[in-house]
Amino acid sequence: MTFANVRPPLLVAVLIGVLSLGCSLRGDSSDAEIREEMRDVYVLSDELFSFAWSADESFSAEEKKRVSYLLARLDKDFHKVEKVAGSREIEPGFEQSLKSQQLMLRDIRKRLKGDNDEYTIWRLRGMMSNCVSCHSRFAQARDFPARGAKTDRDTFAGSLAEADFLVATRQFDKGSAALLRLARDTDNLGISAGDSFDALKHWLLVEVRVKARYLPAAETIKSIQRESRFDGYRDSILEAWVADLKDLANFDGGAGDLSYVGLLLENRLDNESIEAQERRLVKTLRATAILHQMLSTKLPPEQRREALYLLGYAYEQIPIASLEGFGDAYLEQCIEDFPGTEQARKAYRLYKDSVEVQATGSGGIHLDDEQLNRLSELRKLAFG
Repeated sequence: MTFANVRPPLLVAVLIGVLSLGCSLRGDSSDAEIREEMRDVYVLSDELFSFAWSADESFSAEEKKRVSYLLARLDKDFHKVEKVAGSREIEPGFEQSLKSQQLMLRDIRKRLKGDNDEYTIWRLRGMMSNCVSCHSRFAQARDFPARGAKTDRDTFAGSLAEADFLVATRQFDKGSAALLRLARDTDNLGISAGDSFDALKHWLLVEVRVKARYLPAAETIKSIQRESRFDGYRDSILEAWVADLKDLANFDGGAGDLSYVGLLLENRLDNESIEAQERRLVKTLRATAILHQMLSTKLPPEQRREALYLLGYAYEQIPIASLEGFGDAYLEQCIEDFPGTEQARKAYRLYKDSVEVQATGSGGIHLDDEQLNRLSELRKLAFG
């Protein structure tokens, strides 16, 4: 897919993400302040989503002006959120999402002043990663009542954007249903089995991490198997998902148990194949939900550093595009928060491998000066 064909469903998610971050924190007075600071963001959501998914392939001068105004508003909102949330211990998922959003926001505002609309659109699209990841960290007591949004395009990308919009705005039941329809009823969109399978992975994220509907999810997957939509290797992955979902339904160690998390993540290999990661996806998602829940409470330092390392390790094993990048972010935080520890050293080795794999091309590894400097800084912290 070229940049020109990627319109950002995610202008909206940039703003929705700010509001929804506050909705997923603990329910104390500062949470109420966060939600109050961000509530008016929803007024802009429908306009921005339609704007991002218009039929045009580039921004007009007026569109750039409007987008620039909205991003300036968002920048102020971020600073307000940071001021309120920064006064207490923040769960890493929230903290990393906030940091990442701020960095991308600054870059997008700068890019808007130039003529490279394709790159700007690509960066805007990346905003959804933060929203979906942050809002689906662990079980939510209830969905957030909000409106959905529609695109102008009858395509898989447009339909996936609509479903992701529902998840990003914490309308999880609606988002789950939309993703499942996309995985099953895609003939009219003419998409590949691979696209359909990707939608199913997004659906599984909601069913396992947010709703914990293990047996219903297993039954749904079995019905999909009977439809014979997927080929042999993907069908075998569905078999593994069904087995793991049933295991979770029969016994789930629950939050607060690092030894159980270790069992969920055991026998993993660094840089294992995508197929192997997909096969283990149910257990990995459950592990991340437990770790996020643990890290949202005050843990003893020895438990916190282990949980933070395991969270980064687990995210490196999740083959879902919207969650890419979070593994590296959590590994960095582990190194920075707990320098000189065994967990920091393990986190550095995994982080270094991840960065080098991403920078590897036909001519070998190509790291820029910024990446090399960052690796040097983290190595000093990890090894002293």
